[in-house]
Amino acid sequence: MMWLAKKNVAPYSALAHIYDDVMAHVNYKLWATYIHEIVTRFRPESRRIVDLSCGTGTLCLLLAHYGYQVTGMDSSHAMLRQAARKTASAQIRYVCADLCSLPMAERSDVMISLYDSMNYLMDIPLWNRSLLDIHSCLNDDGLFIFDVSTIYNSCKDFSRYIHRESFADGSYHRKSTFDREKNIQTNYFEIKLAHQPGVLFCEMHRQRIRQLEEIVDIIRRSPFDLVAGYKDFSLAAYSENCERVHFVLKKTPAC
Repeated sequence: MMWLAKKNVAPYSALAHIYDDVMAHVNYKLWATYIHEIVTRFRPESRRIVDLSCGTGTLCLLLAHYGYQVTGMDSSHAMLRQAARKTASAQIRYVCADLCSLPMAERSDVMISLYDSMNYLMDIPLWNRSLLDIHSCLNDDGLFIFDVSTIYNSCKDFSRYIHRESFADGSYHRKSTFDREKNIQTNYFEIKLAHQPGVLFCEMHRQRIRQLEEIVDIIRRSPFDLVAGYKDFSLAAYSENCERVHFVLKKTPAC
């Protein structure tokens, strides 16, 4: 057995290399269609979309196929490098930025943040700052669409979750726990990469899974109008016992 040197690294810095394999179960085509449906429903004239948590760019590419001008943002350089390689033939611009500091030179019609990326904002002041920043980067009547994973989902599926998989480019072992008292979900990854043998990369991912009414309260204290909250990937109103909620916020023009 080869001895492995453990190396603690930032979230997604090692996982980026096998991320598309890890997420192969996700139906991104369905997600892109769903976002397009919401945009068509609330702001059909939209042309510019910014994916604020674009990861390796899969959703950016699919949204570009709908004719949108797409910009992808992410706080992980490693994820953006994968995105740039994968979508090189498409006219998609990528920018490294986090949800609380958006370097937008021009305003957009729609901004999205998906796969519970907002759950990574651990404190309410970060939510407040992020919503203010996003609001300032949108055109009048612009939309911000984001989703959250729910407490119901964490309790049901991730309170004591263990999973491992191997691929051509590497492998991972994941352990997830959910602290119901603090509503914090921790996902711990041990990652081996084929191009870096002898190293075991360790990533710790933490999310605060908020009560849905708390999120609604944060939104109502923001400059946005809350126009919809949908259950999972439907257009039905959300409830406490759904796994994912998509919120649709609108920037109302100043009087």
